[in-house]
Amino acid sequence: MKKISPEVKTGVIAILTIAAFIWLYSFLKGHNLFSRTDSYTVIYENIAGLEGSSPVEINGFKAGVVNNVKLMNDGSGRIAVGFSILKDFRIPEGSVAEITTATLIAGMKIRMVMADNSTGYYQRGDTIPGRVAVSILDKAEQQFEPVMMKVDSLLYHLSIAMERINSIMTEEFASDLAETNSNIASATGSLEVMLAGTEESFPSLIEGIDRFTAMLNNNSNNIDETISNLKSISDTIAAADIYGAVINLRNNLDQTNSLLTKINNGEGSAGMVFNDDSLYLNLSASLESLNSLLNDLRENPGNYVHFSLFGRKTEK
Repeated sequence: MKKISPEVKTGVIAILTIAAFIWLYSFLKGHNLFSRTDSYTVIYENIAGLEGSSPVEINGFKAGVVNNVKLMNDGSGRIAVGFSILKDFRIPEGSVAEITTATLIAGMKIRMVMADNSTGYYQRGDTIPGRVAVSILDKAEQQFEPVMMKVDSLLYHLSIAMERINSIMTEEFASDLAETNSNIASATGSLEVMLAGTEESFPSLIEGIDRFTAMLNNNSNNIDETISNLKSISDTIAAADIYGAVINLRNNLDQTNSLLTKINNGEGSAGMVFNDDSLYLNLSASLESLNSLLNDLRENPGNYVHFSLFGRKTEK
């Protein structure tokens, strides 16, 4: 038996190694050199990121793989995609090769949408119609678009309202408001001084409040009707111009500020009541005189009342 030379052995080993490398490379790229497949072509306007070796599925089963992706040299910008499918699968005429997402994170694939009631099948090398599926994100964007338009409209109206409020809340308005609060605090202090001398009248005041509460209970039906009318009035007011109402509020605050300033300065009857204690002193003096008169009447009734069974004797 003739011995095989080392050179031949080395050549055979090199050829087997190269063949194994080619098979392994093809297998990793999704091609099986030992399986029989049929190749097809699809023309797309847009492949949405589809790449070579992407899977081709039929009803969720991986039946083939994308072999190549080439830009057509006809000036149209279309892309020719070649893929292969095992011979066991026959594609009915009218089926569509749809590009869709392989996973929720990344990757694309071809999903064969099989035609119903087809009378024939595509042959090896035929061109199959293709399309790109609407993604989940595109559907979500279409559904949320009306909501986003409403949000934009709301933000626009809020911006206009804030601009109007800012035009009203000037430094002068804030200063007037602070001065008004100061005058109200001063008037409140004056009222506390006046009320300090009327603590003894609180029981009668409480009694009056009780009678007022009883009156409210007796007229609850009328009050409910009144509240209903007020609600209808408030609904009408709610539909009024808020901007004009704020302007009127500013004018009223200016008038209130002027009135409280006059009261603090002692102008008018109300100013004299709040700032001049002569009324209180005169009233106290009158009560003391009346109290003295009543005590004298109780102790010396004869000085004021003369009664005789036979009549009063005429003085000579």
